[in-house]
Amino acid sequence: MGYHVTILRTIDGQLHPLSREEIHAAVAGMDGKLAAEHREGGELRLYRPLQGRASEIMILQDGELWAKNPGKTFLALMLELAGKLEARVRGDELETYRTPDLTYAHPDDLPLIEAARVESRQQVRRVQRQGWIVRLAALGTVLLLAYLWRLYQGA
Repeated sequence: MGYHVTILRTIDGQLHPLSREEIHAAVAGMDGKLAAEHREGGELRLYRPLQGRASEIMILQDGELWAKNPGKTFLALMLELAGKLEARVRGDELETYRTPDLTYAHPDDLPLIEAARVESRQQVRRVQRQGWIVRLAALGTVLLLAYLWRLYQGA
């Protein structure tokens, strides 16, 4: 599955999609560190031209640029690009990157973070309940087998 890191722009909790035009303008101002490629079907990909086919890529999807498992160097390029787009870089765990090594909780993400915490607690409770049900079922099975064994021994 991998870990996705996204360049997105939010203002007061609302997503403001990135456009192809502003992405192209931002990439043009990065001194050749990134290049844009239009794929079949209109997909826009950004890559490091000096890396060629070995380059990590960013893909524009639903107004956000995302990369899968970016290394620190590529993450630094994502941060530079995000700065030019007046956007930010966010990981799968809703952490926003200041640098490749430093993250924080962005105010626009606080409702999402709280919702994720609530969901996580609910999942833990469900798993714990299921664990108790399995244990009780196992105990019930053992008790039933013991009872049947005693009946069988007495016959």
